[in-house]
Amino acid sequence: MRFPLYYDEGAGIPKKVVNRKDANRFENTSIQLGVELFTDNGIYFSIISDSTVEVVRIPDDVLNKMQRNWQKIEKVNIPAEVEHSGLVYKVVKIESGAFKGFSDLRSITLPNTIESIGTEAFKNCRRLASIVIPEKVSIIEYGTFANCQQLSSVTLPAGLKSIGEHAFSSCWKLKHIDIPQSTQVAKEAFSGSGVKY
Repeated sequence: MRFPLYYDEGAGIPKKVVNRKDANRFENTSIQLGVELFTDNGIYFSIISDSTVEVVRIPDDVLNKMQRNWQKIEKVNIPAEVEHSGLVYKVVKIESGAFKGFSDLRSITLPNTIESIGTEAFKNCRRLASIVIPEKVSIIEYGTFANCQQLSSVTLPAGLKSIGEHAFSSCWKLKHIDIPQSTQVAKEAFSGSGVKY
């Protein structure tokens, strides 16, 4: 059964409520934390508390139906708040692997409400050129920006506590980064990049 698509910059991202366990079911009868997904401007969200949501990866079944059009997304603006079923939620987290492999992604804007970015969230976003990490983020996890080959500008928050292994590995164009003095940096955080640390 085919479902209607609302196209976001030609990517064909469905704007429907889906159940994470079954991306073909679009009836939203109740909200279950971490199970029910909904979209806003082509971005998928999962409710993690009565007032917060996280950005999650597009479900595999939906990605398959999009026939690799998802890889053509060039720009993503994540809002600070989203409305769903009459309630407003604050966007506080990016799920692990949320944008992994979005090879044409050139620009992503993260709101200051973001507190956590998961492992490999932007891995293999080969055309991503710059990123500003929000002030509330305290840890850059394992492989978060690994193999972002065009990444040349990174702004880190002053309160950053640690940068994990391979966080910026194979970011060839990254030549310089200002790291706060108190930040702990894993041994292989910048392996294969232009940063010598």
